[in-house]
Amino acid sequence: MTAWPLRDTRGPLTGPSRSVDVRRSARLKITEIPVRARASLGYDYILKLSPRRRSISLEVEAGRIIVRAPRGVDRDQLQQWLLQRRGWVVEKQRQLRLRSQQAVAPQYADGGVFKWLGDELRLRLRPGQRSEVRLSGSELQVSCGPRAGGEAWLRRTVQNWYRQQALPLLADKTRNCAAELGVTVGDIRLRLTRSKWGHCTRSGIIQYNWLIALAPESVVDYLVIHEVCHRRHLNHSRAYWQLVESLCPDYLRRRQWLKDWGHTLVL
Repeated sequence: MTAWPLRDTRGPLTGPSRSVDVRRSARLKITEIPVRARASLGYDYILKLSPRRRSISLEVEAGRIIVRAPRGVDRDQLQQWLLQRRGWVVEKQRQLRLRSQQAVAPQYADGGVFKWLGDELRLRLRPGQRSEVRLSGSELQVSCGPRAGGEAWLRRTVQNWYRQQALPLLADKTRNCAAELGVTVGDIRLRLTRSKWGHCTRSGIIQYNWLIALAPESVVDYLVIHEVCHRRHLNHSRAYWQLVESLCPDYLRRRQWLKDWGHTLVL
C-alpha cells in the first residue's frame, strides 16, 4: 500500500529527443537526466526516460521533483506540458512543507510524548541495573543501565522496542485476518520504508512499515486487511475493494486517515 508522494499523470507525448549526458540504470534501462529549469519553471527536476513508458507523469517529493516520460518525448512539448502544471507543483510543494511541519519527531527526553496504537505515552527515564523498556499504563518506562548514555542511545533503545512490539502485534492480526478470509500467508516482515505502509508478494510474504504501530488501532487493522486481501486479488480491482469492504465496512474513513496523517507517524 502506497503512502506517498504526490503525483500528476497525464497522456502520452512522443517525438524526437535531444542528445544529452546521462547516467543509466542497467536493470530498468531508465535514463536519468538532471534538468535545470528554475529560470523557466521555478524549479529543477529529474527527468527519467524509459522505453516502456507510453505517458508522462509528474511527481513531487520532499527535496526533488521527478518527471517520468517515454524515451522519445519531444522536449519542447514536455516544457509546455510542465508550464501548464506549474501551479499544481507550487501547491504540492506547499502541502509538503506543511506536512514536514506536522511530522515532528517526539522528544527523546524524560517527559517526552510518544504514540502507541494512537494513544499517548509519556517517556519516563529511571536508573537501573540493566537497560530495558517497559510499557506501564500510559508510561513508556526506560531503565538506564550502566552503559546507557545520550540521546542517540535512547533513540536507538526506544525504536528497537517499537520494532520488537510491532512484529508480534502485526503478525497476530495478519494471521487472524488470513484465517477469517480462508487464505494463507507466508512470513511477516518489518521494514522502515519511505513510500509504502505495506506490501504483499505473490508468494504470500507480507511486509509492513513498523511505524504503523503509532496509528490508531482501527487504522492498523485496515492496513492488515488491505494486505491480506491481496492474497485473493493481487491488484486493486473492484472485486478487491469489495472484499476489503466486506471485512472493513468503513475502510474509506480509515484509508483517508492514513492519507491525511500517515506522514505524522514518526519516531
